[in-house]
Amino acid sequence: MNDNTLALTQEELVLLKNSEEGKDIETYGNLYEIATKYKSIKHSDIEKIGLDETAKLVLKSGKANLFTNIMMEWYARKDEDIANSDETVKCGLCGRENTYIFYIRNRYNEAELHVGSSCIRKFSGIENSNEILKMFNGNKKIREEQRRINAFLKKIPNADNLISKSRREFHELPVLLPWDLYNSLDEEILNLNKIYNDFKSSGNINNLENVISQFKESEEVYKVLKQQANKFVMKRESTENQTIICKRRECRWLLDTGNKKLFRRIAEDQGLYTPDTIKEISSHDFISELKPVIQKCCEDTAFKIKEVRYEDKKLVFLIDDRIHRDVLEATVPEEQFMRSIGWKCVFQENYKIMINPEVFTITSSKRNINVILSRVNRAISKTEYLIEFVYDDDHERLYFEKRINGTYMVLGTEFFLKQYLRNIDLSEKKLREVYINYFHELDKDKGWLLIKDRMERYEFEKMMAKEKLGRKRA
Repeated sequence: MNDNTLALTQEELVLLKNSEEGKDIETYGNLYEIATKYKSIKHSDIEKIGLDETAKLVLKSGKANLFTNIMMEWYARKDEDIANSDETVKCGLCGRENTYIFYIRNRYNEAELHVGSSCIRKFSGIENSNEILKMFNGNKKIREEQRRINAFLKKIPNADNLISKSRREFHELPVLLPWDLYNSLDEEILNLNKIYNDFKSSGNINNLENVISQFKESEEVYKVLKQQANKFVMKRESTENQTIICKRRECRWLLDTGNKKLFRRIAEDQGLYTPDTIKEISSHDFISELKPVIQKCCEDTAFKIKEVRYEDKKLVFLIDDRIHRDVLEATVPEEQFMRSIGWKCVFQENYKIMINPEVFTITSSKRNINVILSRVNRAISKTEYLIEFVYDDDHERLYFEKRINGTYMVLGTEFFLKQYLRNIDLSEKKLREVYINYFHELDKDKGWLLIKDRMERYEFEKMMAKEKLGRKRA
């Protein structure tokens, strides 16, 4: 060990002098009495200053235990937190000037010392010191950041407003810009934000002029791009066909639904929809806005489409023609509509909507079923077969009855509606042929039941269903 190194530092001696632990002569000898006369003690002084053997042993091997017990006497005061003054104050331990001061108090003798942040770190065993330091570091970081903000805003007073305004205006552009312009404008706004925030969070005040220069250069680039964007918007506003322009609402929908690739494809097409891209726009608001275009495509069609409604992500077409006694409802999901029909309404001149069974579904409602049965039964009644489709409103079941022998068969409603939709445009004669052939196929089936037993069978089935539900619950 180098004899010139310190056995007790100035900070340790000050803490020792203001503590009670060192006064225990049995444990520490005359260490307190002798050591408190000095500002610091070197290892070479241990044999020269009159320390007894116990005190010498403590300094040579037991100093750590001594200061562990000393630090337990002290606590950092929370009531005054951090003293921050424009005038510097000398640390009570090392004597250096400090701007930030912590107050520590001895719980046994009420002694109080104000100490700097570097000294309190040396004695981390003092109660509350780590919590106070953590709070100090947070407050110091905030104060330093505020100083950097103040310095930046003295040079460019509206910097933060410029950034927030540019971002807001970018998101509020009424139409989608061409990709290169959109991307360049977005990146320049991000660059402005990055320059300002990087300096605010960790910048060097001495490098402020260089940072300000970078910010101003970026601002000039942004202004040029913004002018280009404004000119493009004015051009789009004068475009005759507004339907094919991707507007802000759909831009937001594309980004919110994660369709970034589609967003870019449209932007690369100068912000205009093509037949391929508009197929993927299934936004409810966009399709609702297309209603006049869709309605026009329903005029003069083979099936008089009286009205188009929008319900629960579906389009509902009301078919009002001469071959049905009442209006029929056919539906198509919004996504399927745009991919199969909607894009044609926008891009194909004189396009007329056809009720395609691969796209449309007849709504399974009592009214629809009875309207269809009225037409089908009228067609098959003009045959030698005594057959008829019957819909039981009370039990919501569809039957095919063979009156000649009083038997019936239960039919799937969804299947029946789908089958009818495939044949909806047939003449009555052709429709009759379809259902007679259907009857011949069913007639081969052995699943015919007696009509007179139908109610009894229904009640039996209902009872079995209840028992089955009860077993599941049990």
